[in-house]
Amino acid sequence: EAGDEGGAEGGASFSDMLNAEISAAKEKKAWRFNKVDTGTKGLVMLQILDKSIDALALVKAIMEDVAASKKASTRFVVRVVPFQVTCYAGGKEV
Repeated sequence: EAGDEGGAEGGASFSDMLNAEISAAKEKKAWRFNKVDTGTKGLVMLQILDKSIDALALVKAIMEDVAASKKASTRFVVRVVPFQVTCYAGGKEV
């Protein structure tokens, strides 16, 4: 087909990859990430729900990919910080 050539890795066509992603999305899988509402404009915090994913390794892999390709995959990300542990900071604790 016209849109299937070029850019596909491992010989898989775009339509094959799309169909695989659609079928994976239809399966009842546990979510890997959850968006945490911080109430702060311009800040997106993601909680990693899959215990097999290490936040530090994930951010390192993303940064290595950006450094190798010399091209960011998004326009609006300014900073990526891997939080490994968070806690509540109430008035008494601060």
